[in-house]
Amino acid sequence: MWMALGLATALRLNRLWAFLGSRISTNVVLAWIAFSEIELAHRARTGEWMPMAPADVLVHGWQLFGDWLFGAAFVGLTLGALLGLVAYGLARRWRPEGLPVMPHTPGEPPPPSSGSPPSAPREPTS
Repeated sequence: MWMALGLATALRLNRLWAFLGSRISTNVVLAWIAFSEIELAHRARTGEWMPMAPADVLVHGWQLFGDWLFGAAFVGLTLGALLGLVAYGLARRWRPEGLPVMPHTPGEPPPPSSGSPPSAPREPTS
């Protein structure tokens, strides 16, 4: 959660969606992700795999919290990058053909949505 919020803030992305995306998980997926995080961190730290089954992670995972936290960076960044690339590719592929990509620069007003001409800027009052 904290990594998602920190990266969303640093990259100027929507923090609400980053937070919600980091919280969506079922216990089955959570157990496998936590298992991967603990195993990878334990392997990187000691050079050998941890003798643990994925079902034991949610029961004994807190005893290995340091490995779990350290491995979260490896697994989280890898999964985030892969799934982000998949989402980006799908979004580019399924964009409707006639829909233009309209760049918007800060400082310029957005185009009117109704098709009517924009209002004239207000005159400064003294």
